[in-house]
Amino acid sequence: MKARQFREAHMADDQDDIDNAIAVRAICEQFVEEMSDCAGLMRAVKSGDIGHFTPEAANRIIALNALDTTLGLLRVLSPSRDVDQPLLRLKEAVLTIQSGGSDPMLSPEKPDHRPPGEIAAERIKGAAVAAVEYFMKAGWSERKACKEVAKELRRLPLHQYGIKTRDKEGLDTGNTVRGWAQGIGYRTAKGKDVAAMRLDKLLNATFLPPDPIEAARFILKNCIRTTR
Repeated sequence: MKARQFREAHMADDQDDIDNAIAVRAICEQFVEEMSDCAGLMRAVKSGDIGHFTPEAANRIIALNALDTTLGLLRVLSPSRDVDQPLLRLKEAVLTIQSGGSDPMLSPEKPDHRPPGEIAAERIKGAAVAAVEYFMKAGWSERKACKEVAKELRRLPLHQYGIKTRDKEGLDTGNTVRGWAQGIGYRTAKGKDVAAMRLDKLLNATFLPPDPIEAARFILKNCIRTTR
C-alpha cells in the first residue's frame, strides 16, 4: 500500500513538472510573439504609418511597449513583487521624458573617469569565471577551461565595457580569464563585490542544466549580456 502511494505521489509530482514546463513554454512563446509585435510597431512608427514622431519619441514608444511585455512575463514567472521594481522605475522615467518632463534616472552622469559599463563588465567577468568553474567540475584543467571561455568571449564586443579582447596577454591565451578567477577569489575573501556576487549566484543557480559542461555553455550563451 505504501509503495503504491509512493509511486502515485511521484507520478503526480512528475505531472506537475510537465504541466509547469508546458505553461512556462507557452508564456515564453507569447513573450517572443509580443516582442516581435513591438518590432513591427517600431517599423510602422518610424515609417510614419502610425502617427508622426521624432526618431527619439518613436524609440521611447517602442521601449515602453517592450517594457510592458517584459513586466508581464516577470509577473507571471516570479511570485516576488520586488523583481519588477527596476523595470517599473525605468518605465516611470521614460513616461516622464515622453510627456516633456525630466527624470534624474535618465540624466547624464558627470564624468568620473571610470570605464564605461563598469558594473556590466564586472558581471561579465563573474559569469565567465562561473563557466570556468563548471568546466573544471567536469574534470577540465584550469588552463583548458580558461582558454575555452576566452575563445567564446572573443566573439563578443566586450570593448564596449572596457574589456580588451585581443592583446599580447589577454583573451587569446586565456590568461586574462585566469586573472579574473584569481582576482575574484581574492576579493571574495575580503568581501563581496559585483563579480563575486555574480559568480556565487551562478554557482548556486537552479535553472542551469545538471551536466557541468552544458551548464558552462549555457552561461556563455545566455548569461553574458552584450548589445551585439
